[in-house]
Formats: sequence, C-alpha cells, structure tokens
Amino acid sequence: MKVAEDLYTAEDDLFKIANYAVERYRLKNAYARAGREVTEQFLDEEAANIVRNTVPNYAYVSDTVRALRRLPLGTFMSFPSEILRTTTNIAQRSIKEINDPALRSIGFKRLIGLSTVLAAAPYGIQKGFQGLYDVTNEELQAMKRYLPEWSKNSTILPIRDENTGELKYVDFSHGNAYDTAIRPIQTVLNNVQEGITDENVLMSGLMKGMYQAAGELASPFISEAIYTQALVDLTLRGGRTRDGRQIWTETQWATEPGQVIQNSIEHLAEAMLPFSYPQIQRIYQAAADKPSERGEFFELPDELAGFAGFRAVKLDPIKSLGFKLSEYQKGLRESRRLFTGGDEGLLKGGPKSPRDVIERFIAANKARFQTMQKLRKDVLAAELLGADDVAMRQEFAERQLSKEYSRMLNDVFIPYEPSQNIRREFRQIEDRIGVEDPYTAALDIIREIRLDLSSLSLDDDFDDIINIEKYLPQLPEEGPLAPLPPQPMPSPGVVSPQPQQISTATGLTPTENALLSEEEKQIRLRQRGLV
Repeated sequence: MKVAEDLYTAEDDLFKIANYAVERYRLKNAYARAGREVTEQFLDEEAANIVRNTVPNYAYVSDTVRALRRLPLGTFMSFPSEILRTTTNIAQRSIKEINDPALRSIGFKRLIGLSTVLAAAPYGIQKGFQGLYDVTNEELQAMKRYLPEWSKNSTILPIRDENTGELKYVDFSHGNAYDTAIRPIQTVLNNVQEGITDENVLMSGLMKGMYQAAGELASPFISEAIYTQALVDLTLRGGRTRDGRQIWTETQWATEPGQVIQNSIEHLAEAMLPFSYPQIQRIYQAAADKPSERGEFFELPDELAGFAGFRAVKLDPIKSLGFKLSEYQKGLRESRRLFTGGDEGLLKGGPKSPRDVIERFIAANKARFQTMQKLRKDVLAAELLGADDVAMRQEFAERQLSKEYSRMLNDVFIPYEPSQNIRREFRQIEDRIGVEDPYTAALDIIREIRLDLSSLSLDDDFDDIINIEKYLPQLPEEGPLAPLPPQPMPSPGVVSPQPQQISTATGLTPTENALLSEEEKQIRLRQRGLV
C-alpha cells in the first residue's frame, strides 16, 4: 500500500510542478509585454499561489470536512470539497486577472478554458452522441423523464442499440466530477461577455451559484452512509428503501418472520459488500449470458465500461411507471386537500366567503391539472421510447387506474368536484355558526368554471385560460353588514337595579351571602367594620 500511495503522490506532484512551470512562464511574459518589472521571488510566489489554489490538494481539506468524513452521514467528502474550492478559486483568479490590464488575456483564457471543460465539452459530447446514434431532441427529453433520481440533473449521452433500436444512456456527469460547478462558471462567463467587469458583481454571482452547487454536490454525502442507510431502511422506514423498494411487507412480518429476518440480513450484507461487487457480478452475468434476479440480461462491453464510470444503462419505462403512478395518486390526494384542508381549508373553523370557495376550487383544480399533465407527458414519453402498450395498460390496471390511461392518451382532463359529504359539511357549518353557506352562494360560478375546465387540453397552460379575475365580477359585492332590526328597550330595573339591603343578622346582602365563600364573607365584614 505504501508503494501505491507513493506512486499516487508522485503523479500528483508531477502535475503540480508542471502547472507551476507553466503559470510562472505565462506571468513572466505577460508582465514583460506590459513593461512592468517584477522580481524572480514575486514570480515564484505568485505561480506557487496559483497552483495551491487551483489544483486539488488534500492537504487543504478543512478540519470540518475531515471531521464529517468520520460521521455515519457520508464518507467521500474530501474530493467534492476540493472540487468546489479549486473551481471557485479558478473563477476568482480569472476575474482578478481580467481586471489587470497586464494579465487580462490570461484571465480570459483561464475563464474560457474552465467554461469549455465544464460546460461546452459535455454539451458538445452529448450532441455528438445524438448525431452518432440518430437520437432526436424529443427522444432525449423523453429519456430524461425516466432517469433514476441520481441522474436527473446529469449530462446524459444517448446510445441506440443498432440491432434492437433500444435506447440506452451513459451518465456522463458520473465520470465528470466538475459537472456540478458548470452553472456558476457559465454565469460569470456570460456576465463578462455582456461587458460586466466589476469584480464585486462577478464574485457575488459566482458565490451564489457555488452555494447552490455545494448543496447539490453535498447531498449524497450529508445523507446516510451506505450501511447507516441500510439500517434505517430496516428500522425507521419500516422495511422500505429510500427509493420505495419493499424489503419485507407487513404481511410477511405477521406470517413469515423467518423470511423477514433473511431479507433483512441480505439487505445489510449487500450494504457491506465492496462498492465494485455489483459491477463484478454484472460482468460475470454478461459473460455467462445469465439473467439477473429480475430477468435482465447484461452486455459485456457496457459492463466493462462501467469500471471507468461510463456504463451504458438500458432504459426501462415500464419499471419506472409504477413509481410515477404512485406519485400521481399522491398528487390527486394533495390537490383535493387544497380545497378542504390546510391553513386555508374551507372546512376549518370560521366563516368563509364565496370568494374563498372559488379561490380554493381553482387552486385544487390547478394542482389536479398539473398532476394529470405530468402523467400525460410521462405516458407519451414512454410511448416514444418504445414501451409496450399492453404492459403500460397492465400497470395502470393494477392500481385501478385503467380509465386514467385512456384519459392520458385522449387528452381528457376531469375537473375536481367536491363530494356530497363535503357539501353536507358546508350546510352543517351554516347551521352551527349561523352564516350563509358560501358553497351554495358560489355554486353558479363554480358550474361555469367547471365548464371551462372540462374544455381544457392537458397540453394547455392552466393560468392562460382559468383566471379568478374573470369570474370575480359575478360575485355579489361584500358590503357592510345590514343593520339589526329595532330592539326593545331594556327594563329600567335591569339598567338601574335597586340596591340590596344589608341584613342586620349577617351584615351581608342576600347576593353576598349566597355567592361569597366564608373567607370572602369575613373580608367583606372587616371592610364594613363589623368584625
């Protein structure tokens, strides 16, 4: 291990020395062309400073990161932290050089070079793969709808199997550690191209982007570490993984405790296996032409490329469709709650106006529309990717959503309509607090809105067609409350009651004698000087 460590360090040092030599040479020539005299020591220190701050160096990993490495919340913190440190420093150095006339050309080259590596190169490679494998932009967008969660924001390289026509993808960002830092650097470059050279303005934009990049890059490392995550799956998540896969069910827990224990031990054992074990297993299955437990067949070239971080993964829309349908059902439930529940819910205590009813009715239908619109895009994307129609119908049918599949294909939006139980609750509230039922008052307008909703296409923009201002003029104006009818005058005896006589026997009035405690009676008698 010591030999391997020394070789790794020697390689690292070689590139640092090469960088130092190049930076010193560029600085010396730039200052000479500008007619500025600088000392050899200045060049040495400036070039060394650039290398220290722009080349990853584990000696500069902060104590905080070193401490976090040892927690059960993440294990690979050093390299990502160095990525963000050096990328920020490269951009900052570029900005500083752009503002120095002698170094301006170096600053532009440094910034453009960084932006090219981070942004232009991945984009160019992606477009190259699209052209090479004849993948349209529409197909690429459809593929992105079925990527796993960890690849959602990645640069993906599409590949089409020449024999079957099936689409695969390579997660380019998985092998490009600097991918997360693209956005802030591109922002700085755009600002410079627009003529903005103020160092404070440029650095403000850079740092804001870097904070966002840090959050995204750190997310895998501030979540549970691999073994901790497996343990949480079995305990806090009740036998379910973070991505929704069931390790054991409640039925098994009650009827097959032995199977539950076996599944749990296997889950923990998988978490303890070396990171490369699944890759090695897939290579063996590909070489032996054996299917996985799920019946998948792997291809040897794709699996070998996985060791370099560029494994070609087959897209399986049908397998992902189940998760999307679960999200769809959850979205429908949440849209209904927008009408009745939450802080603004109409069935929470207190009087509500017809305007409140209309606002919540539109809000609930907007959420419902967006949920259905998203599923329609998923269905159309699956079709474009060649998913089998029968298999998709089966997925919908298993969740009692057969009608929904036809609606997605036929572009039919079914608006939300409050149930009879909800209408009954409005009437009960009316009886309980004595105010007019706001739902009944707004019913005519709700019917008109529902009619407009029924004509919507799931490809429409909801806000362009359904706008509450369009319906407000039809609402009755909420003016001041009507005056109360004439009321009888109170009895003079109530307004000016006659004083009660103090009993000579007790020293108290009849009311005091009936209502006061013994202690209070003694206090009242002392006040009157009778005790």
